[in-house]
Amino acid sequence: RTGRRGRRGAPPKFDAAQARQLRKDYEKGATSAQLARRYKAALPTILSTLRRAGTELRRGRPRRKR
Repeated sequence: RTGRRGRRGAPPKFDAAQARQLRKDYEKGATSAQLARRYKAALPTILSTLRRAGTELRRGRPRRKR
């Protein structure tokens, strides 16, 4: 072991300012799938970025508009 500390894996795709914008969009009602398409990123990337930004994620499917 090299005694490496800190995060494992690849570095975050979005910086702090982008993560804040993602959080604002999500809290305004955008779904995580919509954000993934808008920012051209994978859904797990969006979800982990939102979690890192301190967002409480919505669960379940959104209600359909009639």
